[in-house]
Amino acid sequence: GIVALEAAASRLPIVSTCVGGIGEIVSHMESCVSVYPSPDSIAWGVVQVLSNPSLAEHIRNTAYERVKSTFTWGRIAEQTLGVYHRVLSEYSSIKDWKPRL
Repeated sequence: GIVALEAAASRLPIVSTCVGGIGEIVSHMESCVSVYPSPDSIAWGVVQVLSNPSLAEHIRNTAYERVKSTFTWGRIAEQTLGVYHRVLSEYSSIKDWKPRL
């Protein structure tokens, strides 16, 4: 997923297979051209971006705005703290729970 984030932050059009967590970052024909993990499908996606400048521009702008608004260090810190608080509240309610050292 980090490569897609870096591409979006650099305003590059994204052609990507939706494997792993990439689907949480991009959406087909909005912030990327989604393709199957096969050479023919990847080639099709690249041709779509290269032969359609308005699509490439739309993908570049949409992906950049999404990264700029969603994947900031402040937001990442807030989400991480939220996980820590949730875990602590779950474990603090368990009777006789002790941390493993």
